[in-house]
Amino acid sequence: MNPKNMNRERSSTKLVKKILAMFHKQGIPYAILRDYQFLFDRTSTVGKDLDVVVQRADFLHIHALLKQEGFFRQSISPFSNHAGYGTYLPEEEKLLRFHFHIGGISGGHVIYLPASTLFARKKMVGSQKLGFWSVISDEDTLVTMLIHGGLDKQGLLREKIIDQLQVLRKKARKHKLDLNYVETNLTMLLGKDLAQQFLKFFFDGAFEDISNYTVKKRRAFLMAQPQRLFIALYVRMCSAIWHGLRRLRSAPLISFIGMDGAGKTTATNALISLLQKNNIRSALIYTGRGRKNILPIQFFGKRYKRMEEKIDNQQKEVSDDPFATVSWKRSLMYTFAAPVFACDLLLRYFMHIFPKRHADIVVITDRYSSDLLVMKHVPEWFRMFLYTFFPRPTQVIYLYNKPSVLYQRKPNHPHGDLERQQLVFHCILPIIHPHKIKSITKKRTAQAVAEICFKTILQYGETSSHILRRG
Repeated sequence: MNPKNMNRERSSTKLVKKILAMFHKQGIPYAILRDYQFLFDRTSTVGKDLDVVVQRADFLHIHALLKQEGFFRQSISPFSNHAGYGTYLPEEEKLLRFHFHIGGISGGHVIYLPASTLFARKKMVGSQKLGFWSVISDEDTLVTMLIHGGLDKQGLLREKIIDQLQVLRKKARKHKLDLNYVETNLTMLLGKDLAQQFLKFFFDGAFEDISNYTVKKRRAFLMAQPQRLFIALYVRMCSAIWHGLRRLRSAPLISFIGMDGAGKTTATNALISLLQKNNIRSALIYTGRGRKNILPIQFFGKRYKRMEEKIDNQQKEVSDDPFATVSWKRSLMYTFAAPVFACDLLLRYFMHIFPKRHADIVVITDRYSSDLLVMKHVPEWFRMFLYTFFPRPTQVIYLYNKPSVLYQRKPNHPHGDLERQQLVFHCILPIIHPHKIKSITKKRTAQAVAEICFKTILQYGETSSHILRRG
């Protein structure tokens, strides 16, 4: 963080504090599970998710408060005792998310630490200057880490979890933890033998050994009380059906269109980087006419263009006027070529775009079927006819600026062609209904694009399957 901004509170921190203050004012009890240092340490930042335990009876009230503050509900199964909400903060280029544990902390979809128990032992952290906030007790933190501490991709405890266990181990050695409470809960949840084994690992500092008991721990937890197994199976079955029905709706397709030089490639590259930074499943696909074709369009197209240029040079047919009438032979050739390009684009959609959308991946395209609408020498009615065969994007973003500005960006572009493109786009924009963004600077364009796209993606997430990874 810049030393000049050390005393300036981040927008994300302000918003989290505002939400928690609203809970307090409305009499809604809560307890934060982990990663809450940012509330009283301005050098820390809010993580990808803020995990908060709340009572089931308060959830509808919480939902109303968050919607009022511009949050969108995330796609988490309502059968799972979890709920997520997110909003985009443009000033930090950050997706801020709350993850609520409704009724308590659960493992295998079964609540093992009820909210009432957590609230009875919760503690307050913070300072008089920055405020105080409710978090779960150290003992409950230790129980949750031993029950289902976070594992990395190799199946080992994450470094952050090990650091927290080290801190708790030091407190335990100084007799600052109620170990009877911890042992009683672990015994009730896992059985006496496994509980004592885990506590031995904890006191010996052998934290990595805990990861070797993942399967045994899960089996012991579910079999300790038979109803837990039935609850887990019921929730998994209902959640699978729920997600399956939601996946019938494909993930968003966001397409960028505009005149040459308007910054489509720059904007899409910036957007895909930002989406991946915020753990949003996404892919960038180029769908213009110039490259990455499936059919051998470029092989024949380049040969025809060379022949066309040779004829133009010999007959002096080319005019500086981009709207000049061309020969009927050339118009016929381009008209015959248009369906071939349309077919190639449809193949690219169903081979590359549709499978990703069906797999809950947001697809960003640099250009799309709008390239059909701006083809030269093809009758307008025929271009519109071909366009009707294409699935419509969820969101279309039109980047534009004056042709004089765009010529400065692309000095070698054919004179007069940008004016032609501008006229064509003015004719087709009422059909496409895009968001219009004036491409002035890279930064301002990227900010405007991000705000529109994140809103589209978050709105989609309310009614479809999940595209947001956990942080």
